[in-house]
Amino acid sequence: VAATEDSVSCLWFAAMAPLTQLCFTGALLHATRFLEAPSSRPRAEEPPREATVTKWRNVSRRPVLGGLVAAGMGVPAGWAVSEKASMSQVPSYTMLIPLVELSTTIESWMGESPELAQPGLDALAKGGIFSAKNYYLGIGGKYYQSIVYDDLDKGLVRRERESRFTALVDADSALDRAQQKKGSLADARDALDRFLALAPRRDVDEARRALAALVASDKNGDGVVDEAEFFAADSPLTQTDRIAATWGVWSGAISEDLRPPYAGYVKLNISSSALPAVPEEFRAPIRAMQF
Repeated sequence: VAATEDSVSCLWFAAMAPLTQLCFTGALLHATRFLEAPSSRPRAEEPPREATVTKWRNVSRRPVLGGLVAAGMGVPAGWAVSEKASMSQVPSYTMLIPLVELSTTIESWMGESPELAQPGLDALAKGGIFSAKNYYLGIGGKYYQSIVYDDLDKGLVRRERESRFTALVDADSALDRAQQKKGSLADARDALDRFLALAPRRDVDEARRALAALVASDKNGDGVVDEAEFFAADSPLTQTDRIAATWGVWSGAISEDLRPPYAGYVKLNISSSALPAVPEEFRAPIRAMQF
């Protein structure tokens, strides 16, 4: 088995069930903490999936903007100087929901519900390679490995990949230290927030909206979203939100809500017979563990 910051390679990996693959990816992120230095070599670049004109625009924009600024000239509307690498394809915002929720959970353990911190940390670590922590971090690993870059600044692409990888490894380390009462929960939250800061802002906002929509669906305030509330016509949940909450990377129905509780948490409680149908356009991303 070989693990670097952007690849996992072993003969039987492709044959694993999706849940096992994600947990295994999280475990490899954990293992790299004990290596001298993870490889910094980026993966072989995939061919750009956008038109050549888009590729040209992305590679030329930074130097052109730099020249305009240096010359004291105005910058055309909509052209913002950015150090983020240009991406032609990113996974669904639904891949960010678990990481946003984990960050939100840790934040609540630090403030509104500190009494849930130790039980929650113990629950995240329980199960060894199949722990919830490895599952969450494995989703993060799958997310950044699925990004397709079209930026011709290969150094920027490499640094961004390394930053995503390092943020996940730091989150893993900080959660372990916090569970052992040797570190701060703030370190874990900050590491996750660094990872999220590299994702498209609109997708992070969508993930936060989806979580808020689930909480808002609890109309009677009993802490449980039942079938009637989940499918209510006036529910703020979208069809994509509903499918993500019940299918997603498991490639099958989620039979039980196993998220760690936190302040503002609501439990989803619907029967398998009430699960929403999966439209054809969602099937390929689900099979690829990118939803």
